[in-house]
Amino acid sequence: MAPSATAHPLRGREQGNLPEDVSSFVGRSFEVKETRRLLSESRLVTLTGLGGVGKTRLALRVARDAQRTFTDGTWFVDLSELHDADQLAQAVASTLGLQDWSVRSPQSVLIDHLADRRTLLLLDNCEHLVGPVAALVQTLLRACLGLSVLATSREPLGIGGETVVRVPPLTVSAEPARAPAPADVPGGDAVALFEQRARAAVPGFRLTAENSATVARICARLEGLPLPIELAAARLRALSVDQLLERLDDRLRLLTRGDRTTPSRQQTLRLCIDWSYDLCTDREQRLWARLSVFAGSVALDAIEGVVADDGVDGDLLDVVTSLVDKSILIREEVDAAVRYRMLDTLREYGRQRLRDEGDPIALRRRHRDWYEDLVLRAQRDWIGSRQVERVSKLESEQSNLREAMEFCLGDPPSAASAMRIAAGLYEFWIVRGRFKEGRNWLDRALADGGPPTVERGEAMCVDSVLAALQQDTPAATVSAEEARQVAGRRLGPGRADTGDAAAVARR
Repeated sequence: MAPSATAHPLRGREQGNLPEDVSSFVGRSFEVKETRRLLSESRLVTLTGLGGVGKTRLALRVARDAQRTFTDGTWFVDLSELHDADQLAQAVASTLGLQDWSVRSPQSVLIDHLADRRTLLLLDNCEHLVGPVAALVQTLLRACLGLSVLATSREPLGIGGETVVRVPPLTVSAEPARAPAPADVPGGDAVALFEQRARAAVPGFRLTAENSATVARICARLEGLPLPIELAAARLRALSVDQLLERLDDRLRLLTRGDRTTPSRQQTLRLCIDWSYDLCTDREQRLWARLSVFAGSVALDAIEGVVADDGVDGDLLDVVTSLVDKSILIREEVDAAVRYRMLDTLREYGRQRLRDEGDPIALRRRHRDWYEDLVLRAQRDWIGSRQVERVSKLESEQSNLREAMEFCLGDPPSAASAMRIAAGLYEFWIVRGRFKEGRNWLDRALADGGPPTVERGEAMCVDSVLAALQQDTPAATVSAEEARQVAGRRLGPGRADTGDAAAVARR
């Protein structure tokens, strides 16, 4: 007798195949509840986020909690090792245990099987097949009204009806001031994860008054990302927590040797990020590397001013948007202004890629020039109706201004720029009460001496005023006197600011 042409599930596999947890699930209570709520309202929910942020673990927890809702089964389909889009429907059918000997396509087999069933498909790691996955999901959802799909991907599927949930890093709260109580682990979910994985690596490990602050700093340096935290905890087999913290400056080299049972791309931090990088287009890769020159967050006008003509062709906004979709950039909106932030781990990777391309000094000087111009424009327009706006802009750019000044201090041709930026922030230092920080930058910029230039005279003048405002009269007098001497030798008699500074210094 010929075999039936009807698809049959393999015996014993009718209710699903969710893998059992081999390690504890930590935190994410809000994300679990919110994703379950969204899954009850939308038939397609996609968890997006950076590789290693914990999308798969979150999806599995949500799917497990929702099993009773999906009476015909909850199915986990791992697509990470599938690279042939033509085999996608067959891979899903095989996971469901469907056997079919007819000439029908695997997609037709799936539709026939799922058409009248209440089923949840968890499609994991969709990012490298995002187009084919989107097409298949759209077809299945239209034909199978009892089907819901929970997907994980580094970017959205981009089809109608999709609800996107961006999975954030784990919370990292302030460093604990005392030894933690066993039932109240401080430092947020990230510290709790570190502690549990550290106990697995080093039996007997526990948070104490001596190590809890260091562990919190480790988790903060790793930005709450679960994969780096787990890899770091595994390093406690050979390092103390203090030694681990000291070595995090080279985290891409340090954080290796993960769990051998995990996918190969997640056994080291670099391989995980390599996977994200390889999924980017050439334009996206170039912009990722060039954006690493920025610190903290960055506005679109700064991106356009610094990197627009540096090998990133086409509409820059489109490429920026793609990097947001792929979880390389984080979009933030504060006071109606949109800025973009890159996690330090990705920035470090981008800087390595930038160095691999050649000397990044030219790009860093463009970054310096853009922020120097920003400061000088704010200084020129300080008095007027836009002063509050100027203060807010300079505040939002503090990380990049510090980055620019730090670069100038290590780049001899940029010495004058360091003085111009630090002195140009004169009014900002005063308005924000940051006399100490302003003096620190000025003192560093002036430390190596140099000829009596205009920049040096103005920097000494500003240094004198800030010292006077701190009631440091001796230092203010010295700076004012040097500013006067520079004025006498170089600036000419028409510049009276140095005299004003000296007067302030002697009050």
